[in-house]
Amino acid sequence: MWNIRVVNGSWTDGTTEDKLVTLSGSPSDVLKLANRQIPKVGDNPGQGYMAGSWDVTPKKDMVITSDKTFTYTYIAESIIENNFENDSENQPKTASFNSGIKMAQKKGKINLSWDKTEGISKYEVYITYYGKKFTKKPAKVVNSNSVTIKKINSKKIDFTKNIKLYIKGYDSNNNLVGETVTAFFAGKDSTKYKNPKEVKLSTKSITLGKGNSAAIKASVKMEKGKRKALPEKYAAKLRYRSDNPNVATVDNKGTVTAINPGTCTVYVYAKNGLAKKVAVTVN
Repeated sequence: MWNIRVVNGSWTDGTTEDKLVTLSGSPSDVLKLANRQIPKVGDNPGQGYMAGSWDVTPKKDMVITSDKTFTYTYIAESIIENNFENDSENQPKTASFNSGIKMAQKKGKINLSWDKTEGISKYEVYITYYGKKFTKKPAKVVNSNSVTIKKINSKKIDFTKNIKLYIKGYDSNNNLVGETVTAFFAGKDSTKYKNPKEVKLSTKSITLGKGNSAAIKASVKMEKGKRKALPEKYAAKLRYRSDNPNVATVDNKGTVTAINPGTCTVYVYAKNGLAKKVAVTVN
């Protein structure tokens, strides 16, 4: 069995869980990796990270002789080489867009809202069904922090399907500031799946010394009913972002690591984009 991992971001499909590859055959067979078994990666870095590299690159027709783990690691956008002497230098050079997304489905519409973010004056909303690619053209362009979606891909919304969306934010000069996590949610008429109702935090603030780490304790409260949560192939149960990785980073398990003195916020997201904030102080 081969285990394929991603660190500091997610696979192209938006998921973060390990990919397990198992091939079967007789002892005399030569078992090789197929191209379809290699997950696409490199375009979904976490906040403060960029495209990285494999420790060992899995390739088509690679012969499998024993258990092995491959890891793709997104790298930090800037390597911290100097110690910062004051908090102001530890603030992001540009604004970022980490807001959670609130969603309500009713009367054939999807109502969306998100936090107002300093430095953002325009929002582009992208939405489609799970398993489909996002279109290059946004479904909606707005200047406020809310919008109503009446159609998906120019057609009446099918609320029996599972849906995904994300939002891009732009400044007054039309420069991209950032984009939200991709939210995955079940249509209200789904007979199989239900959505998160609330992110609950046991950890609301963290204070650390430089170089130390602590884990965020969080859980998800689901809608009532016997339907199931969307599976992990959509997205992890909880996802995390730091709004200033120069101060503290957070991995996909919710472990916060102190980098330099200062303050930042770690956002904790459910699959459907609902979020809570954890205040982080590094001494």
